[in-house]
Amino acid sequence: MLGITLGDFGRLFCLNLNSNMPIKGFAVDSRKVESGFVFFALQGNKTDGHNYIEVAIKNGAIACVVSKQFEFSSSDALIIRVEDPLVALQSLARDFLSKQNKKIVAITGSVGKTTTKEFCYTLLSSKYKVFKTPGNANSQIGLPLSVLNHGNFEEDILIFEMGMSSYGQIEVLVQIAPPDLAVITRIAPAHIEHFEKGLEGIAEAKMEILSSDKTQHAVINEQVETFDVFKKNKGKNFIRYSTLESSSADFKLKKDKGFVRVENQNTFYDLSPNFEESHFLENLLAAIAVARFFNVSWNQIGEAVKKLHFLEKRFERIIRNEVTFINDSYNANPDSMKAALANLPKPSLGAKSIAILGHMVELGSLSEIYHEEVGRFASTYVDILICYGDKSLPIKEGFDLSGKPSRFFNCLSELNQFLKKELQPGDVVLIKASNSVSLWKLMDV
Repeated sequence: MLGITLGDFGRLFCLNLNSNMPIKGFAVDSRKVESGFVFFALQGNKTDGHNYIEVAIKNGAIACVVSKQFEFSSSDALIIRVEDPLVALQSLARDFLSKQNKKIVAITGSVGKTTTKEFCYTLLSSKYKVFKTPGNANSQIGLPLSVLNHGNFEEDILIFEMGMSSYGQIEVLVQIAPPDLAVITRIAPAHIEHFEKGLEGIAEAKMEILSSDKTQHAVINEQVETFDVFKKNKGKNFIRYSTLESSSADFKLKKDKGFVRVENQNTFYDLSPNFEESHFLENLLAAIAVARFFNVSWNQIGEAVKKLHFLEKRFERIIRNEVTFINDSYNANPDSMKAALANLPKPSLGAKSIAILGHMVELGSLSEIYHEEVGRFASTYVDILICYGDKSLPIKEGFDLSGKPSRFFNCLSELNQFLKKELQPGDVVLIKASNSVSLWKLMDV
């Protein structure tokens, strides 16, 4: 939406302004406001954007979108009063995007959304100009902001990640960016405390990505437990993918030494990604299905696959003093915990595998059960478990059933001192927890 003037923006709200002052950006955080920005004063759970309007104007805001009940006047900025500033933000993004006439890919799921988005971007970019939402801007606020701040879309294909923590949220995002192709990755017990029906409830909320009549095609992970929930959408064309050789999916993958073999329509294609972890191969297979939907050739896919890499804090491999750290601390749920543990690289001969785990959030009444289950699972794959934070104790309890050594810490600096004494060359260390635990700080100590 960049490239419009303050006068143009005012007219969107039926205000007759004669101003050619260019709008340079949109923000909901007053600290990110710069000269020429529009500030949306949003009411949050912890703070109210209306308390920061003066800060936003001081930082250069030329317009502020506020609730109509808010009493405020300014000679330095245009004050636009609306029923709900968040709805106004979303409506602006929806109306702007509807005029772009671009192909849209929308990705949802409990695990692998961002990685799949990045893989799709790389593969599609081998043939097209492609836009992707920055970072994990997949929320009710982040997605519309990314649309408005991008400006006029010159790309051929737009990729949006869509997240949620309750019913109705993905439907709102679909109204903003109705996809031509939906992608559904693995469904796992993330945010499960908000869903009385458990995994089925999560699947139903994710299924909102198919709510637009425009969306007739969906790439879906056939291995999800809740696949039958999605099949209730009659009239949709499901393009299925699976890493199980026994599957009848449209895209199947077999891992071999040094390469992976993809089967599609009874034809085999050998690819050489620079990783072999099974959960990332699932993401790769989804991206391949998306690329083929848009007629990217297998040769183009083969070359693009070689360029794929992991994002920071997502199974990020860091070597320090001959110790391999796997920093997977961006986020965690039971499925992603197990995937990380099962794909942990083997330590050198005589060295140790160690998992440093923190707790997982929003698991509700099943939290203790899920944490104990992760602990038992970890005992199969690592030699030593280290738990960080009080809420991680059930993981330790599950692990301790194996009789293997475990430790518990509540202080990051004490944990770091222990590691300095314990770690030896050749050891492999997994670091994983929900993002709010901030276990990633261990790599900065």
